Amino acid sequence: MNYMMNVVRSADPKLYKTLQSSAGMRRRDAVIKVLTEEKGPETQTLIDYLYGRVPFSALYPYEEQMAKNSHFYRGYRLRNLLDGFPAKDEDREFFNRCQACTFLRQEGYFMSSGKNPFYQPKEEAFAGFFKDMEEAGMDEAHLLKTFILNVKSLYLDSDKERCFELAARRVFLYKLRANPEAVMEVFRESEAEGRRLGLMTMALMAKEYKEILSYAKDTAKSVREELLKILEEQKDWKDDILVLLSDKKAGPREAAVYVLDAWNDVSDRPALEAALEKEKNAKVRRLLTQVLG
Repeated sequence: MNYMMNVVRSADPKLYKTLQSSAGMRRRDAVIKVLTEEKGPETQTLIDYLYGRVPFSALYPYEEQMAKNSHFYRGYRLRNLLDGFPAKDEDREFFNRCQACTFLRQEGYFMSSGKNPFYQPKEEAFAGFFKDMEEAGMDEAHLLKTFILNVKSLYLDSDKERCFELAARRVFLYKLRANPEAVMEVFRESEAEGRRLGLMTMALMAKEYKEILSYAKDTAKSVREELLKILEEQKDWKDDILVLLSDKKAGPREAAVYVLDAWNDVSDRPALEAALEKEKNAKVRRLLTQVLG
């Protein structure tokens, strides 16, 4: 087929352009057929989005239902179809819209069957993927959901950690600078991986984001571990850490004890002793007793 098309291109460039256009439409139609296998209230809106007629946000009202109708292996079939597309701008834009729909449906297997910017991630390819998704219409909340979906599918912890670091530094730091209140809310409303990424992003400008301290109430293990690493580096926040010793919830009190223990400053001993006298939570009391020796 490629040989014949090259012959046509040499003999009749106008006919070649017409044939290429028709072939492109057939390829796109085949992909859309896969993406619209289940007919539902979102089908026409989905078709309109894939053809670039409506914004990505037009699909948000259908997001929950689309996720319920997701198929784990559909991403594999879709990727095989899309990998045959030529690298023309209109095809690249269509490719990105297809990816965006796949991730809106929470069908992460798409990445498992092709070039995966999350696997042994390279900095420019990783950042480029998120730029593509933004151009496809994703807002910050859906960029974060897409990150979580794909990082959960990774097997190696080293890949996961590299992705967290890149996402904080190359993607969400810029979002946070541009729209801090909205992006912090997106982090707060996310699942544990998103909240952890939010901490890592804010930590890149920690002196500007004491909002970090509010995560002391978070109960997710991965979030608390990240928080403690960050707080241990913020020795000029001592007054805030001492305030946490008197928080109404045990979680912040426990976090404060861990941080003060890591700092190992003898001047903090009176505050820790006073905290022990008042502490009623058995777990925090044991920790205080251990720290005070």
